[in-house]
Amino acid sequence: MNQDALDAIRATGGNNAKRFVACPALQASPDSALEAAFVMPKDVEPGRLIVAVHMYAPYKFAMESPGSVKWNPGFERELTYMFNRLNNTFVQKGYAVYIGEYGATDKRNVEDRVIWFRAFLRNTKKLGIPCVLWDNGQIMGASGSDFSEKFGYYNRTKQTWFFPEIIAAINEETK
Repeated sequence: MNQDALDAIRATGGNNAKRFVACPALQASPDSALEAAFVMPKDVEPGRLIVAVHMYAPYKFAMESPGSVKWNPGFERELTYMFNRLNNTFVQKGYAVYIGEYGATDKRNVEDRVIWFRAFLRNTKKLGIPCVLWDNGQIMGASGSDFSEKFGYYNRTKQTWFFPEIIAAINEETK
């Protein structure tokens, strides 16, 4: 599909003949992008393709419910390994990579999530990979125990941050 979409974009002419085009893998998964079945399309314009992924790694910590609440050194190694694979497979071959969604679900573990954010962003900064924080407005309720999809960071009603310590870590790591 990426080849068909790219060909259609390029065929329309104008700015589309040379614009950058993002190419996602199945479900925008970095694991899918790293499989041999994922092939970047052939382009007439060199250096204009971008690999687009969403990244919630390691899954057991960042997204799985209940998964793991505590951050540990093994998770950091897993995260670094994933970034090294993206670097070796795409960045080193001249493809830009961007992460259109990232985050760690609220499991009432803000201190561990701050550590995760710092580790995640150190890797993106080192490799020059831009990323966009996923915020669906959902946080853990007072009596809740379902950790799935709790990616709220900004309180749209009160115009405040739910977790200012996470935002501070993001700002510090992306300077």
